[in-house]
Amino acid sequence: MEIRRFFVPECAVEKDRIILDGEEFNHAVRVLRYKKGYKAVVSAGDGVDRYCTVESIGKDSLVFKVDTTEKNLAETRNKITLYQAVIKGSKTDFVVQKAVETGIFAVKLFVSQNVSEKEVNVKRLERIALEAAKQCGRAIVPKVEFLPDFKSVLKEAEAFSGNKIMAYENESKVSVNDIGTKISQNADTLLLVGSEGGFTQNEYLDAKAAGFTSVSLGRRILRAETAALFLTAITLYQTGETAL
Repeated sequence: MEIRRFFVPECAVEKDRIILDGEEFNHAVRVLRYKKGYKAVVSAGDGVDRYCTVESIGKDSLVFKVDTTEKNLAETRNKITLYQAVIKGSKTDFVVQKAVETGIFAVKLFVSQNVSEKEVNVKRLERIALEAAKQCGRAIVPKVEFLPDFKSVLKEAEAFSGNKIMAYENESKVSVNDIGTKISQNADTLLLVGSEGGFTQNEYLDAKAAGFTSVSLGRRILRAETAALFLTAITLYQTGETAL
């Protein structure tokens, strides 16, 4: 049987025993039909993989016995956070899923002037992030947050001392090829991507004032969800995070 990955809060880990309850318990027992003796990998958001065996199953929880532990190697050395303006329909789902798969530490969705949809279902996106983290073998589930306006993004960016990169369609001098010369290799990074309508001139100027370096994503016009994935991948490469 395929060994599945589950996530628990740190408080669920007690020496060599782990309690699994809530939605993860329901998924394990009622969907995957886990039974006593089944194997699993359990992560508690601390960068450690715990290889376990189901010891007992109760009505609302089960107990894993920890057999061995290993450091998870899937996380990036430095944290990369994606600030993504809300985009239409399931495209936001796509961005969250792929950002998690590529190694993003957190996804922060926000409303800017050219956004069409002004609400998101954070709970659903958290579930998408959880499943993506399991699929790609990560030891943490990246946070998904919603910020009500662009001012909230700028406020967080102003307090941030690491790299700040903004995808801007009207940038004519700096391209994604230049990211490696614009950032510190040993610092956390913020990435900023707009919606289908992009950023207004005022939003661009405000972002620059908050310390963002604007870059062009090339000569072709990309969809918002493509731009997010493209900028994320290039940044991971330029910071050495794609190396083995």
